[in-house]
Amino acid sequence: IGLPHRLVFGNLDARLHSLRTLSQAGIEAIPILTDFLKDKEPLIRETAIDTIIKIGNRDSIPLIENHLAAEKDNDV
Repeated sequence: IGLPHRLVFGNLDARLHSLRTLSQAGIEAIPILTDFLKDKEPLIRETAIDTIIKIGNRDSIPLIENHLAAEKDNDV
């Protein structure tokens, strides 16, 4: 089963692992990771943010700041 399938249909552990794996794609993964910032599961949102930070693109700083300012869960 491919990465896109695991991201959408996998259990929580598979989804988290798949999000972390996206860091290998570099900045090309940021639009995909951004979609997961709206996920209902806080751990998914947190992992998406962590992966965006790991990629380390300066252009993503405003995206991170805006998301964290609007985030309702303090653990994310």
